[in-house]
Formats: sequence, structure tokens, C-alpha cells
Amino acid sequence: MLIHTFRLPADLVPHPRFGATVSQSGHRVSHEEIVKSSWRHGGFLATVFPESAMRADISRQKDSVIPLQYYVDRLVTCRECARPFLFFAREQQHWYEELGFTLDADCVRCPECRKARHRIRRRFQRFSDLIGKDDRSDAELSTLVEDAVFLSRAGILRDEQKLRRLKNLALARIPEEPATREILGRLGEISGRAPTDPDGAEIPAAGPSVSTRPEIDVLALTWEPTYEMWYRNTRDMLDTGISPGQIRAQFSILTQHSGLGGDFGRMASQVREAVEDALAGRPIRDTPPP
Repeated sequence: MLIHTFRLPADLVPHPRFGATVSQSGHRVSHEEIVKSSWRHGGFLATVFPESAMRADISRQKDSVIPLQYYVDRLVTCRECARPFLFFAREQQHWYEELGFTLDADCVRCPECRKARHRIRRRFQRFSDLIGKDDRSDAELSTLVEDAVFLSRAGILRDEQKLRRLKNLALARIPEEPATREILGRLGEISGRAPTDPDGAEIPAAGPSVSTRPEIDVLALTWEPTYEMWYRNTRDMLDTGISPGQIRAQFSILTQHSGLGGDFGRMASQVREAVEDALAGRPIRDTPPP
């Protein structure tokens, strides 16, 4: 069995399922054979681990013009926190053969940053659903306020006036709920003053509810799921015979009813960019426009 002599970094981010050690597949495949098998493995300077190599089933790979012959553990640097992590061969097999990801998709974020992004996306989606609802229950209002505080601390929700409007609603309808104290505390943090409750008593400062690792690139966070999703949706609609006019009409309905207007104008702009890029046949973008 081939054993790679490279020592893994001490600050390697562990995978919740596969851990932080290189897999041992039992196959004898040379480093040269691995890097020659696909551009994905990054050439001879890439940090790959031949002892983890798994033969790929290229018949199950999607849009595999240049298929991956092997999956192999690769050492990657996280795009967000700059810490190293392993993109495991078994994880690649799951992505490309079971989930149907195209081979253009690559893992650029560590497990912890991926988890944090998924959490933010879920909270943002729930917030978007609730903010446009007219007949919210008290429980829904409490959830909305909690999500607003979370998204504000994450740098997603930056409209202080929206927070203040939600604070007023919370004080009027759910003054005793923890969510009301949270939003009062958050507004105190923003203003730089000690937050107080409705009776003027000082509220102890709340701890951060999100990671304090390097600041998240909020534009990239919102760009990727929105732009890429709508670009691909538009191409799919064109392929099924839906006219450009009908697609643009669907976009107008989306921005009117899904909460992407107003404070989320940037999100709406991204969807518009995706639709127009796809309709014009331009290639999908990796990053937002300036």
C-alpha cells in the first residue's frame, strides 16, 4: 500500500463524518497516474493522497465530457476562513455520482464554513417568507424578530430602520418574549449604547450568535445560491420551450411576492442578472458584477 509522507496541517478542519485523516482505499495508484487522470487534481504540485484513490464510475458522472477517472482525497484551503481541509474521495463520489453535481462543481469551503452558510441561508429564507406575511401569529413574529437579529449580526440585514420597525411591533405584541429583548439588545449594540428594556432597565449585552472567524463575504454568500440557481432555471425553462417574455414575467412575480424587493433589492438584481445572462446565452459567472 502506498503511504503519503506529507504531514497534514495542525489546524486542519475535520469533516463531521470522515474526520481529519487521509482515507486508505487499498488501491495501488501512483501520484503520477492520479494527476494525469484529470485536470481537477491540479497537476503535479497539487496535494493529493494516492492511498485514498477510488476508481470512479464515469457512467454516473453528469455532463462528463472529460470524466474523473479517480476520486482522491485532496488538501484544499477554505475560501472563507483560509484554513486547510480535506475534500475526501468518498465525498467526491457522493457529489458526482449520487447527488448529480457536475464535475465543474468543486468544494472550496471547509465543513464548518459550509455549515455556517447553510444555516444563514435557512434563516434568510425563513425571514424572507415571514417578512412578507400580513397575518403573522405571535409565534411567527417572535421567529421573525429572532431571525432579524441573527441576520443583522451576520451582516446580511443592514437596514436599521427595519429593525426598529420590528422592535416596535415586538414591543406592542410580544413585549415579554425573549425575541423582544434580543432586538432591543441588538439595536443597543448598533447604536453603541447600553440597551434598555421598555422600563429603562439596562439589558446585559448578548453574546454573538454567529462565528467570529473572518468576516463572511455577504455578497458572495447571497450571489451563489441566487444567481446560479436562477441562471440554471432560466436555461432549463428555455430548453422546455418557455419564451423569454414568459420567463421575465415569472421573474417580476417573484420579486413582487417573495420579499426580494426593498431591502433585498440586491438579491433581486442578482436574479435579474442571472435571467438576462441566461437569455443572452452568456456563460455563467463565478462572481458578482462590480
